[in-house]
Amino acid sequence: MRQARPVDKVVRGRRARVWCCVAVAVAALLASSSHAAKTDYAAQRAAMVTRLRKAGVSKARVLEAMGKVPRHLFVSADQRAAAYEDKDVASEHGEVVLAPLTVALMLQALDARTKGEALVVGARSGYEAALVAELCGQALVVEGNPKIAAAAKKRLREAGVRKAVVRVGNVAAGWPEKAPFDAILVTCPVERLPSTLVDQLTDGGRLVFPLGTGPAQTLNRVSKVKGMLKSEIVASTRIPPAAPNGKHD
Repeated sequence: MRQARPVDKVVRGRRARVWCCVAVAVAALLASSSHAAKTDYAAQRAAMVTRLRKAGVSKARVLEAMGKVPRHLFVSADQRAAAYEDKDVASEHGEVVLAPLTVALMLQALDARTKGEALVVGARSGYEAALVAELCGQALVVEGNPKIAAAAKKRLREAGVRKAVVRVGNVAAGWPEKAPFDAILVTCPVERLPSTLVDQLTDGGRLVFPLGTGPAQTLNRVSKVKGMLKSEIVASTRIPPAAPNGKHD
């Protein structure tokens, strides 16, 4: 019988190592897929809602909406393990998925009660728009950054949100042809509130926005009652600014 030459042994050794590496990679991929399939996002959402309730979020409709909208679909795939933790999560194109408590406080202050169109200024990840659509019936979103707008549209579609419309435009201008609105949510901090947005608020409506880009930032609400404006501070907060080209002031 012919003895294996040294070269044959080297080739067989290399092939064995290659197949070993392939097997390890396939096993890791299967394990990752199995873990993803077993992730119980519904249970994580329920736990998130429990934490929000303990943190002081009391409006049942807000808690119900946050327990329904799949937040993990609005973060990048490598961040899904942290999707339901109470923290901001970075995503693609420079936008940030705001912490659940921050979003819940915004929605609670907005106190959206009607089933009409609401205006969302700043698309961010699309998560806030999905929640506003759940509460109000339809969310009209204006975003200044085309890449962020496209990404938000994609996530909303993948999450099965059909009642949110995103368009690229001047965020400070709002959506005048669809005004007035009972509810307007500004998702990014501003140095001053554009009067154009206030003008698009219906009588009896509410506009919620984060004011200030420094450390002393507040979440504010403007209400219009019989033509008169009432402004109040809802909470202290710290919301990251809009991504480049998506500024609101």
